[in-house]
Amino acid sequence: MIQSSRTPNGYREYRDEMVQLVGLIGTAKRLGFSLAEVGDHLPALWATAEPDAAVAALLREKVRVIDARITDLGRLRDDLLARLDMICPLQRAARQRTHGLSSHLP
Repeated sequence: MIQSSRTPNGYREYRDEMVQLVGLIGTAKRLGFSLAEVGDHLPALWATAEPDAAVAALLREKVRVIDARITDLGRLRDDLLARLDMICPLQRAARQRTHGLSSHLP
């Protein structure tokens, strides 16, 4: 996708659009987009007549994904905190073996 030409001395020469494209990819990476996501969306963004609206839609979707992940992580955190005061099932099984009780966990 990134194209260049060579000068007579062998240096690569990039068109201004290609330099802009590399900058866009770097910005997208810093904003949490994977290279796969960039690759999936970039051709359409590059070709659209309304890039501002298209980028805004992608950013809104990324925020939605991040919010969902934050919610999931909050639930995971709460679950972990709730388990701090519980007896470990492995310890319970060891106690049962020591006292000759059934080793089936409830």
